[in-house]
Amino acid sequence: MKTSKTVPVYKRSGSPLEMTNYRPISLINAFSKIFEKIISHQLINFLIKSDFFYDKQFGFLPGRSTNQAVLQIINFISSAWNDNKIVGGIFLDIQKAFDSINHKILFDKLENAGIRGIALDWFKSYMQNRKQRVKVGQFLSNNIRNIDLGVLQGSILGVILFLIYINDIFQASSLFSILFADDISSLGAKNNFEELEVYLNDELKKISVWYRANLLSVHPMKSKVVIFRPHFSQIPVNFNIVIDNNDSETNSPDLINNVQIVSLSNQDSKNRSVRVLGVFLDEFLKLDDHIYHIRSKILHSLFKLNRAKCLLSKKSLTLLYYAHVHSHLNYCSVILSLTTKKNLDSLFILQKRAIRIIYKAKYRDHTNPLFYESKILRLNDIIKFNQIVFIYDQINKNLPPSFNDTWNKHCRAVDYNLRNKEDYYIPMLKYRKLSKHPLYDIPRQWNNFDLNFKHCLDRLKFTKLLKYHYVHLLDINRSPDCICELCIPPFIRNKKK
Repeated sequence: MKTSKTVPVYKRSGSPLEMTNYRPISLINAFSKIFEKIISHQLINFLIKSDFFYDKQFGFLPGRSTNQAVLQIINFISSAWNDNKIVGGIFLDIQKAFDSINHKILFDKLENAGIRGIALDWFKSYMQNRKQRVKVGQFLSNNIRNIDLGVLQGSILGVILFLIYINDIFQASSLFSILFADDISSLGAKNNFEELEVYLNDELKKISVWYRANLLSVHPMKSKVVIFRPHFSQIPVNFNIVIDNNDSETNSPDLINNVQIVSLSNQDSKNRSVRVLGVFLDEFLKLDDHIYHIRSKILHSLFKLNRAKCLLSKKSLTLLYYAHVHSHLNYCSVILSLTTKKNLDSLFILQKRAIRIIYKAKYRDHTNPLFYESKILRLNDIIKFNQIVFIYDQINKNLPPSFNDTWNKHCRAVDYNLRNKEDYYIPMLKYRKLSKHPLYDIPRQWNNFDLNFKHCLDRLKFTKLLKYHYVHLLDINRSPDCICELCIPPFIRNKKK
């Protein structure tokens, strides 16, 4: 049970001839997977009940997702811009994160988390004296090597142990930190560039102390800094962000080298985006690079979908659409309100092309009847749908605690039964463009959403009715204001029964 087979998997970035561009995935036997599943379930429940995890850790925990992590980053920037502040975003990459975990430090952190006695002895037995064999292609190594460092990638328990290991990094700095496993995004806001440069460099010194104490290192090529700012502000030429200014012993193995983080804001305009959990963020939050990336993905999928339309049925083509087109449009769609109408139209054109392929329609055929027949939401409706569901989850306490104070309803000293009593408060905006940011656009969508199922407590029923509402708008033969039990279509009524 302590011997695993390790397979190198290409990360799809960098040269495939470089060994550092491969991720070692450990394959363990079936009984060990079942055993780890039971232990990880008990471990997570214990840590959640004891409120151990950092409230802005969104990786591999129940009820948390990349969508929420990206939205937290966008909301922080939006709020700072509305206060006339400049935001510095530091995106650090831990070099060989899962393979660099020190077992002794991990055991100390487990004990500090409340895992002691027999339970701690079990984890020590689980981690110590593990062995691995490496398989490349059809060849399996004869030598069995001991694993004295790191946690197993590909195992169920390895990810949870890694989260425990890095959980206290937010205490090392006053920066606003968002974590998703080993992806660490730290944000700081100041009134001008001089204050921001000093603040970020001081906080990075504190973070580097944490890295040295935990025997981890920063990847110098993958760590980036982006200065999020309004269009009218200019970054000084001598603006410089450096991590770990060691004056001595820079060659010591337990120190981080003096690394200047790559500043994307000082590069050419074609390369000013940083990829954060699959979303490309630029300094002005225009999302041009992100839209270009989505279009490239969808165009590849449309080519394959078009080749298969004569071989597959309409049902099979719809499944392919949801897997290879809709998934890209739907991912983190709550932030797509940031981008321009031109960018959204370019995606919507590709979506209409996909729906015409499914129904084998002509190039210029009207697509609204096709969307209605297939019950597929259009791009703008997808954005509104996910925004409304997101704030619905906040109302019903389905979001992580970090979102509790993001949006608040109107508060009045006297409890009058006013018309906007249940509406969300939207602060005064200093820039017109901020009205498209999710921090202000999501509550506005909810305030404008006034249908009879708005306060439905059943989430599944709410999402079904909400989807039907947007599909219903495409049908010109129905009343646009009526959504009741009588006009709910069979495809919802049957699922409800």
